[in-house]
Amino acid sequence: MKASNPARAVIATALALSCAIGLAGCGGAAPAATVNGTPVAEETVAAYIDDFRATSSLEDDGAWATWLADNGYTPQSVRQEVVDYYVDEELVRQAAHERGVSADAAEVDEAVQKAKEGYESDEAWREALASSHTTEEAYRAQVELSLLKTALADSFAEAAAPDDGQLLERAAGYDGAKRSSCILFAADGADEAQQVRAAVESGEVQFADAADERAADEGAAAGGDRGWDALSPVGEAYAEALAGLEAGEVSEPFETEEGVCLVMCTDEFDIPEGGLTEVGQVPEALLEAARASFESEASDGGYRDWFADFKSKAEIVVNDMPEDASYNVEVPQESE
Repeated sequence: MKASNPARAVIATALALSCAIGLAGCGGAAPAATVNGTPVAEETVAAYIDDFRATSSLEDDGAWATWLADNGYTPQSVRQEVVDYYVDEELVRQAAHERGVSADAAEVDEAVQKAKEGYESDEAWREALASSHTTEEAYRAQVELSLLKTALADSFAEAAAPDDGQLLERAAGYDGAKRSSCILFAADGADEAQQVRAAVESGEVQFADAADERAADEGAAAGGDRGWDALSPVGEAYAEALAGLEAGEVSEPFETEEGVCLVMCTDEFDIPEGGLTEVGQVPEALLEAARASFESEASDGGYRDWFADFKSKAEIVVNDMPEDASYNVEVPQESE
């Protein structure tokens, strides 16, 4: 099935909310699939699809058949998509074992606790789990799986370190970036902003000092520093004001949703005519961002390639769908 099929997003969303069923087998029944000998229970797949139907008001066979037809599915293709998910989930666990990585139990506990803190009581948390057709144990398992994926990708990070040439190539993408500082005044502070601008331009006061002394934004960085626009997106009005400035220039006061703003361009990054030849030509923040971007991309790519190879070598057996599956209905055909 094509990834662009909108129904895939529906299934994926439901899957995130319906993780209560594990991979354990069901008595002597044949599994839906096996992954290097580890079973994906047919009951697991059926329960997931039944949960999806329940949460989507598709319990009526007629409504279910219509939904399948409208979204280009058949009972077999829905089952295959769910089986594929559980196969990949099991492969991640096996791949983590292969690479010798694991999820930190303390991190799992912390993530679960943080989720619980988003609810006013333990009862509200349990109700949220129940309404999503899952349990805290299953939620914990999904957190652990997510951490395993991260650990797997991180295990490829060391090999992803860029050399200077690769780093400069990535940093070149920041050509034209500007660093700026801002003083945010109250909504009625236009006159005060003009006075500060005049004082800065006359040399009477430094912009950074004025930012520390007068800013209405208590959370502002020291000196009003907003960093590089290529790394920290700014609002439209702010971007327009900054675009017209060169290093050392101060904008006219302008209005934003937060109040009246005064911007100073504090630095610019422009690639010299001869191009970048050494890392010292790149501002440190942009250089580190380029390094992090390269390493993340290369690490993820290395993991994806390795995992694809790991999967290609796995013994994956998918059995036929049982004819008596609860979700097996006759799908109406389009009339010609």
